[in-house]
Amino acid sequence: MLLDPARIKDAEDAPLAYDGDTDAGAVGAVFAAIVDVQRTGTGTYAGTADLTRQGDAEIVDEPTLKTLGERAKTVPFTATVDGQGRLTSAVVKIPAAEYVVTHDRYGATESLSEPAPDEQQKATEDVYEMLNA
Repeated sequence: MLLDPARIKDAEDAPLAYDGDTDAGAVGAVFAAIVDVQRTGTGTYAGTADLTRQGDAEIVDEPTLKTLGERAKTVPFTATVDGQGRLTSAVVKIPAAEYVVTHDRYGATESLSEPAPDEQQKATEDVYEMLNA
């Protein structure tokens, strides 16, 4: 879809390009809030995290944190890394729910190319309305 950047009111906040985020699942926020962690096997870990320290990630929203009360400070998680130490999965076991993130296909990123002219279309007014909301 072809967008006219001049029609975007706040280009800094609009999702127009890759912003370099390498933690799409916000697992870093959980790891930054670790209270306790142990190795449970080759490449596997288990522990607890204090989700009241999750920062802007908001894996759990404020009302849920209030409902959890003190339990939010000792939420269990598991994590698995591959042979190169890269995170492959993380599961945060929030009471009554699980937050699951899986990373796979390391090194398999496909190169992007511009679509052929007959495959391109101009953004509609609805698209600009959504981006400017």
